[in-house]
Amino acid sequence: MTIDRIPPPNILRCMTEEARKNLGKAGMLPEENQDKANWRHELGEQKLFRQFLHRYEIRYASPRTDRKSTLPAGVSDFIVFCPRGETMIIEFKAPGKKMTRYQEAFYRDLKNFGHSVHLFYWAQDAMSLIRTKFVTVPE
Repeated sequence: MTIDRIPPPNILRCMTEEARKNLGKAGMLPEENQDKANWRHELGEQKLFRQFLHRYEIRYASPRTDRKSTLPAGVSDFIVFCPRGETMIIEFKAPGKKMTRYQEAFYRDLKNFGHSVHLFYWAQDAMSLIRTKFVTVPE
Protein backbone atom coordinates (compact mmCIF):
# COMPACT_ATOMS: atom_id res chain seq x y z
CA MET A 1 0.00 0.00 0.00
CA THR A 2 1.41 3.36 -1.03
CA ILE A 3 0.34 6.52 0.77
CA ASP A 4 0.92 10.01 -0.56
CA ARG A 5 0.18 11.68 2.77
CA ILE A 6 -0.33 10.81 6.41
CA PRO A 7 -3.91 9.71 7.14
CA PRO A 8 -5.73 11.95 9.62
CA PRO A 9 -6.32 10.60 13.14
CA ASN A 10 -10.06 10.02 12.58
CA ILE A 11 -9.20 7.67 9.69
CA LEU A 12 -6.44 5.93 11.66
CA ARG A 13 -8.87 5.26 14.53
CA CYS A 14 -11.15 3.39 12.09
CA MET A 15 -8.33 1.11 10.98
CA THR A 16 -7.25 -2.10 12.67
CA GLU A 17 -4.03 -1.98 14.66
CA GLU A 18 -2.42 -4.34 12.14
CA ALA A 19 -3.34 -2.07 9.22
CA ARG A 20 -1.95 0.95 11.09
CA LYS A 21 1.30 -0.93 11.80
CA ASN A 22 1.69 -1.60 8.08
CA LEU A 23 1.84 2.18 7.58
CA GLY A 24 4.85 2.49 9.88
CA LYS A 25 5.21 5.87 11.59
CA ALA A 26 2.39 7.28 9.47
CA GLY A 27 0.02 4.83 11.15
CA MET A 28 0.64 6.11 14.67
CA LEU A 29 -2.08 8.03 16.47
CA PRO A 30 -1.11 11.42 17.94
CA GLU A 31 -1.34 10.05 21.49
CA GLU A 32 0.93 7.15 20.53
CA ASN A 33 3.48 9.60 19.13
CA GLN A 34 3.29 11.62 22.37
CA ASP A 35 3.73 8.49 24.49
CA LYS A 36 6.79 7.54 22.45
CA ALA A 37 8.25 11.05 22.83
CA ASN A 38 7.65 10.92 26.60
CA TRP A 39 9.31 7.51 26.79
CA ARG A 40 12.35 8.82 24.88
CA HIS A 41 12.57 11.83 27.19
CA GLU A 42 12.59 9.57 30.28
CA LEU A 43 15.23 7.29 28.75
CA GLY A 44 17.40 10.27 27.86
CA GLU A 45 17.23 11.73 31.36
CA GLN A 46 17.91 8.33 32.91
CA LYS A 47 20.95 7.93 30.66
CA LEU A 48 22.34 11.33 31.71
CA PHE A 49 21.80 10.49 35.38
CA ARG A 50 23.37 7.04 34.98
CA GLN A 51 26.44 8.60 33.33
CA PHE A 52 26.71 11.07 36.23
CA LEU A 53 26.57 8.23 38.77
CA HIS A 54 29.23 6.26 36.87
CA ARG A 55 31.47 9.31 36.51
CA TYR A 56 31.60 9.82 40.28
CA GLU A 57 31.55 6.10 41.11
CA ILE A 58 28.33 6.37 43.08
CA ARG A 59 26.74 2.99 43.80
CA TYR A 60 23.21 2.45 42.57
CA ALA A 61 20.75 -0.15 41.33
CA SER A 62 18.56 0.36 38.28
CA PRO A 63 16.47 -1.97 36.13
CA ARG A 64 17.48 -2.34 32.49
CA THR A 65 15.63 -0.07 30.12
CA ASP A 66 16.26 -2.03 26.92
CA ARG A 67 13.99 -4.96 27.81
CA LYS A 68 11.02 -5.85 29.98
CA SER A 69 11.94 -5.68 33.65
CA THR A 70 11.83 -8.77 35.84
CA LEU A 71 11.20 -6.55 38.87
CA PRO A 72 7.67 -6.06 40.21
CA ALA A 73 5.57 -3.32 38.60
CA GLY A 74 6.15 0.07 40.20
CA VAL A 75 9.80 -0.30 41.20
CA SER A 76 11.53 3.06 40.75
CA ASP A 77 14.15 3.84 38.12
CA PHE A 78 17.09 4.25 40.52
CA ILE A 79 18.02 3.21 44.04
CA VAL A 80 21.06 5.26 45.01
CA PHE A 81 23.20 4.24 47.98
CA CYS A 82 24.45 7.29 49.86
CA PRO A 83 26.89 7.74 52.76
CA ARG A 84 25.83 6.98 56.32
CA GLY A 85 23.46 4.21 55.21
CA GLU A 86 20.99 6.50 53.46
CA THR A 87 19.16 5.18 50.41
CA MET A 88 17.54 7.44 47.85
CA ILE A 89 14.76 6.20 45.59
CA ILE A 90 14.54 8.17 42.32
CA GLU A 91 11.87 8.04 39.62
CA PHE A 92 12.03 9.91 36.31
CA LYS A 93 8.99 11.04 34.36
CA ALA A 94 8.44 13.17 31.29
CA PRO A 95 7.14 16.65 32.15
CA GLY A 96 3.41 16.53 32.72
CA LYS A 97 3.28 12.74 33.06
CA LYS A 98 2.11 11.02 36.24
CA MET A 99 3.27 7.86 37.94
CA THR A 100 1.29 4.68 37.41
CA ARG A 101 -0.79 3.39 40.31
CA TYR A 102 1.89 0.75 40.95
CA GLN A 103 4.60 3.42 41.07
CA GLU A 104 2.48 5.58 43.39
CA ALA A 105 1.98 2.62 45.75
CA PHE A 106 5.73 1.81 45.71
CA TYR A 107 6.58 5.50 46.25
CA ARG A 108 4.09 5.85 49.13
CA ASP A 109 5.18 2.63 50.86
CA LEU A 110 8.89 3.46 50.75
CA LYS A 111 8.21 7.00 51.95
CA ASN A 112 6.21 5.57 54.86
CA PHE A 113 9.17 3.28 55.65
CA GLY A 114 11.34 6.39 55.99
CA HIS A 115 13.24 6.24 52.69
CA SER A 116 14.13 9.36 50.73
CA VAL A 117 11.87 9.15 47.66
CA HIS A 118 12.01 11.64 44.77
CA LEU A 119 10.30 12.25 41.44
CA PHE A 120 12.27 14.14 38.79
CA TYR A 121 11.55 15.38 35.29
CA TRP A 122 15.14 16.45 34.56
CA ALA A 123 18.43 14.65 35.29
CA GLN A 124 20.06 17.94 36.31
CA ASP A 125 17.68 18.23 39.29
CA ALA A 126 18.50 14.69 40.42
CA MET A 127 22.22 15.42 40.08
CA SER A 128 21.83 18.51 42.26
CA LEU A 129 20.21 16.42 44.98
CA ILE A 130 22.96 13.80 44.81
CA ARG A 131 25.60 16.53 45.15
CA THR A 132 24.08 17.45 48.54
CA LYS A 133 24.73 13.90 49.79
CA PHE A 134 28.25 13.42 48.42
CA VAL A 135 30.77 16.01 49.47
CA THR A 136 33.28 14.90 46.82
CA VAL A 137 30.99 15.51 43.79
CA PRO A 138 31.83 18.91 42.24
CA GLU A 139 29.22 21.34 40.88
